[in-house]
Amino acid sequence: SRADPNTLYTFGGMLARKADPDKLEYAKKMEPLYTQEEIRQETGWFRDPVEGTWLFEIDDSGLDLDWKRVESFTENGAITVPLKSVVKHQELFENYPEIANTKLLLVNDGPEADSVLGKGVLGYFSPNEDKIALRVDKDAMEVRRTLAHELEHAVSSYEGRDFGTSPSQVYSDI
Repeated sequence: SRADPNTLYTFGGMLARKADPDKLEYAKKMEPLYTQEEIRQETGWFRDPVEGTWLFEIDDSGLDLDWKRVESFTENGAITVPLKSVVKHQELFENYPEIANTKLLLVNDGPEADSVLGKGVLGYFSPNEDKIALRVDKDAMEVRRTLAHELEHAVSSYEGRDFGTSPSQVYSDI
């Protein structure tokens, strides 16, 4: 299994701008003879073990937040800003430019965070509001991991996939 709790994954699909249809067709032809891991290593594509849709990894190593802007925005509590105003993720935004305009609700800790997000909730994605809510007062890696998780939900929603599957579950099933 490739699942590593410190590794972040976002899975693109056929609607991604940089999806490679030729490699996808090759992956489909390989399917009867090779394992999903062998197909993924050769083509970058693999079948979601839950839904059966074809996916590829979007490298999340470039995912980061502009912490100075986050801090200046959240000095007085919670604020909603366009995702692209504080989130850096070139590969994701090149594949899904629409997601760059998703609303991002930044919330500091305290009673307001619990009332806005729910007690103990670090973040969520609302497809109806096209919004990600994120508690930003935690450890930077924890905030980044939560953001990556919510971005995966946003991509899944855009692709029309069920967004209840976690990357670690996908990799443990390949």
